[in-house]
This record gives sequence, C-alpha cells and structure tokens, in this order.
Amino acid sequence: MRCLIRLIGAALILAASTSSALAQQREQEPNDTCSGAQPVALAELRGSLDAGASTPTDVDFFRFSAAPRQLFSLTYRRDLLVGLFDAQCNLLELGDSNVAPFNFRAPADGGFVLGVAELADSAFAGGGAAPTGVYRLALQPQPASIGSISGRIVDSVTAEPLAGDRTPFARVVLQRCRGELCSFVSRQDTDALGQFRFEVGTIGRPIPLGDFQIVASASEYQSTTTPSFAVGDDEDRDIGDVGVLPPPVRFSDVRPCDPVPAQGGVCEYTVRIANTRTESVSGIAVSFVRDLHLRSLFEAGTTRSGTTVRRARIEIPPRSERTVRFAFALPSFVPNGMVYCVDLQFGADPVALQRPLRSQELFCVEKGASGLRVLDKP
Repeated sequence: MRCLIRLIGAALILAASTSSALAQQREQEPNDTCSGAQPVALAELRGSLDAGASTPTDVDFFRFSAAPRQLFSLTYRRDLLVGLFDAQCNLLELGDSNVAPFNFRAPADGGFVLGVAELADSAFAGGGAAPTGVYRLALQPQPASIGSISGRIVDSVTAEPLAGDRTPFARVVLQRCRGELCSFVSRQDTDALGQFRFEVGTIGRPIPLGDFQIVASASEYQSTTTPSFAVGDDEDRDIGDVGVLPPPVRFSDVRPCDPVPAQGGVCEYTVRIANTRTESVSGIAVSFVRDLHLRSLFEAGTTRSGTTVRRARIEIPPRSERTVRFAFALPSFVPNGMVYCVDLQFGADPVALQRPLRSQELFCVEKGASGLRVLDKP
C-alpha cells in the first residue's frame, strides 16, 4: 500500500510539473519578424496579438526543429492567419481558415517557422485591422502518412478517359485494406480528363500509410476493383490507368416517329445498336410499347404493316453498329391524354428476353386532339 501511495504521489508530481512546463511556453517578445522568431520546443504554446508602438497590430513568429518531412497537425483559432515558413523565412503555405486542422510537413531540413497574424495581415507585417488578443497553438506530430494516390479512369475497350462531370460520370472510391478487410477512406469524381488524386481523407486528415485499393465505376459500366497496393510514408503513388468495362452494346441516334394524325396511323422509329466489344455480338432486338398507367403492353414490329410481329435478329461485328427499324399502329379511338413509352431490349440468341444485354427507354409519345406527338425528355 505504501508503494502504491508513493507511485501515485510521484505521478501527481510529474503531471503537475509537466502542466507547469506547458503553461510556461508563452510568447516572448520581440518575435515580430521571421528572422527573430522565438525558438519553441514544446508542442503547445500561448501568445497574444496586441497593438504595438509602431504597428496597428502585433505579429508573432515561432521557430521549430523537427525530423525531415515530419507530419504535423496544427489547431488554432479560426480568426487568425497562420503561415508556414522554411528556415530561411520563405513562405511555403497558408493555413485555410475554412479547414481545420492545418496539416503540413516540415521541410526537407526539418526546420520551419510558424507565423501568426490577424486575418487581414497577409504580409505578416503587423498591418491587421485590430488586435485579436490571446490565442493558443497546439502543434501535434502525426503518424506517418502517404503523400498522394493518383490515376485515371478509362474505358477498358477504347482507352478513352471517363469524365466525372458529365456522362458517364466516373467515380472513384479509395479503400484502405488490412488483409482481406477494406474500409472506406474517401470518394471523388474524376475530372474532365478522367483523372483523380487523393491527398487527404474525407475530413481533411492525412491518410495513414498502408495497403490500398481503388474501386472505379461509371454509369452503364461494370465497376472495377484494383488489386491492393502499398503506399509508403510521404510517397506519391500514381497507379496509372484503371479500366472499366463498357456494356456489351449501346443504343444511340434514336429517331422517334413523326407526328401521327388524330385519325390514327403508324409510328415508325429507328435506333442504332453499337457493339462495344472486340468480338461479334449476335442477338435479337425487341421493342415494347407501354402506357404509363400500365393498362396495356404490346410489342412493336419491324414492318409498317401486317399482323405478325417480327423481331430484329442481327449480328454486329466487333466495334461496329447496326440500325434497326420498328413500327406500331395507333388507332384513332385511343383517348386523348394517353402517354405511351417505347422501350428497346437487345438480348443474346436464342432467348433474347431471358438473356438481355441491354434495355433502355427510347422515347415517349402522347395522344392529343391533333394526334400523337413525341414528348421532350425531362
């Protein structure tokens, strides 16, 4: 029991002395120039920006020594301007008042200076609008982290980059893996050139080094997950192109029917079917017409007349296209206000409906007093 009491007493004395040491790490004037920056050894200090004799407001500089490229996280009041300078007083980076905390790496020689000024004092010369009073800086060394992970998302058939700001809206998810278990780190859309770059996680914190994988996706494409790869401390890893597989076929150049008069007529339309693969595709194109109230569903044919519905059986060579034509009759007794939507499905032989390669709504038409007209897509 006496040993325990002595240990507790020693711990309290140590804690008190440590707290006292931290409390003594205060700003010491004059430190209003980078060349005259106050050397600081501990990670926490207190200072004050007060009006001086020769400047409207104060500015403070603090000099630190660290391991080369050591990562730090700085928390401070958001109404302050904080700048990172190298040991020769060259400004390297400004803290962003909209992003907390301020994460940065020490320069290659390990020496750096932190400048603290009022927000309007962008020159760190004491030219702010008003003194801001007492502040606190908490500078904490961080675990080793990566520099960045970058690459590009491309169509695996054409090698064309896929943009994230327009069709097909390519997206990238970064995951950090431990064995077979991977967890979410961050997500972003690619840029106009299909490129991505991860430097921090979702809350702006550095990404710890480790093993990672990329999950790439795009509208109508099959998503791709890369094999895991390692990224070391402060390493900028470019993984190159990540290909995503396009759908086997695509529909394009849809040409809806001309207006059908009120006394009825035939709606004839065409669509182009493209084979995106490097091998031939053989299948059957089937077009259905449905009303929005789901009271009727029927199949369009490939001819303008006749009671027998014929489907389009086609074979498309590699990287080629075929245009197919369909038609359906619209009787005069169809009530006004009825809306019909036309779909197309392309399926593999011999059971096209059971083995669809692609399905898509082509267009919609509405029956009005003057006849049938094509509706604009929203």
